[in-house]
Amino acid sequence: MIKTPKECRENFESMKNERSPWESRYQAISDYQLARTDFQGQISGKPPSDSKIYDGTAMDSWFMLTNAIQAILINTESNWVYFDTLIEDDLTDEEIMWFELARNTLQNIYRSDASRFPTQINEALGDLTGFGYCAIHSGYNPSSNSLFFSSRPISEIFIDQDPKGIINKVFRRYKLKNHDAENIFGSKTPERVIKANKAGQGLEELYWLHTFSEHPDK
Repeated sequence: MIKTPKECRENFESMKNERSPWESRYQAISDYQLARTDFQGQISGKPPSDSKIYDGTAMDSWFMLTNAIQAILINTESNWVYFDTLIEDDLTDEEIMWFELARNTLQNIYRSDASRFPTQINEALGDLTGFGYCAIHSGYNPSSNSLFFSSRPISEIFIDQDPKGIINKVFRRYKLKNHDAENIFGSKTPERVIKANKAGQGLEELYWLHTFSEHPDK
């Protein structure tokens, strides 16, 4: 478990160095197969280009595979959310009703425009079929009283696993404007950012690290 900001930065730098040999491979996939902008999402102002695409077979296959996976496994038009329990005893009527209500609630969230799930999961599956892994962020939007989903570019995401192949550490490195950071983090905003906002530097962007690690009680 990561306990301090220093330990967080050290862990991230180690994972970043381990992934660096793959960066050129990801870029080659982006250039020669997917006709995307630079796979590094933080590079902006670069228009999409297909000048390095000499054969559209890979791009067409990628597009069809991505949409086929979504249509078969997580098609929002079908009822694909199910709950089960490890309890051997039969469920009571009240418990059955609760599971049914929870299932319908989640299904309606996934189908709603506010959640953006259909479009964002398509983006995530595109990364999965193109690069081999993907990341999708979910959170709660109090204004719409609903969950929301946002596919994140793989350039932001760094993943590690234990000797058994189980993911035990995830880092997200992204840019955020100072005034946006203070709106998001409120009283927990770092002093450096608060001072920058007071000095009129609210539009200045800084890199942030968002991490998940194994819980010590697991």
